[in-house]
Amino acid sequence: MIPTFLGTAVAVIPRYWKFALIAVLLASIGILKFSLAGEQRHAAKLQQQLSESIAICDRFRADVAAKVALAKAHDEANARRVERDQTLISQETVSAYQKEIADLRGRAAQRMRSGTPPTNPGSGSIQTMPEVPNTTSGTHGAASEDGLPDADGLIASEIAVRLKALQGWVSEQEQVHR
Repeated sequence: MIPTFLGTAVAVIPRYWKFALIAVLLASIGILKFSLAGEQRHAAKLQQQLSESIAICDRFRADVAAKVALAKAHDEANARRVERDQTLISQETVSAYQKEIADLRGRAAQRMRSGTPPTNPGSGSIQTMPEVPNTTSGTHGAASEDGLPDADGLIASEIAVRLKALQGWVSEQEQVHR
């Protein structure tokens, strides 16, 4: 009751087993060859994606390097500008300070040569100790009210000029945009 096909196959296989084995091996080789071709296509696609990713990464690195160089150039230019502005402020402040001190000393020397004594600003007299321009009268007034000698009054007035110049310098330095 075995079907005739199976019966024939069972009778033929022991006799021709080598041919059957070769047929199975050839079929396996064909299947493996198709699988290998598919894997090679997949590997080629992955290789192309890797090449594209490397190119994108290289472009990104170049963009970052260019932007870093540009930012560095901007920072250096800004630093030079800030330094230039600060130097200019310092030079202007020193020049104005030296002019004020020279004027102050000139007025004090002229007053000392003329022999005019310093007077109290509150006494109603016209002549007073040389006053620092744009300063409060308290600094000069205190020096002359206390009856300071001319030399001490000059020193006090010079200190007031120095402080005024320093305050102006600090104020202008703070306004330099960094």
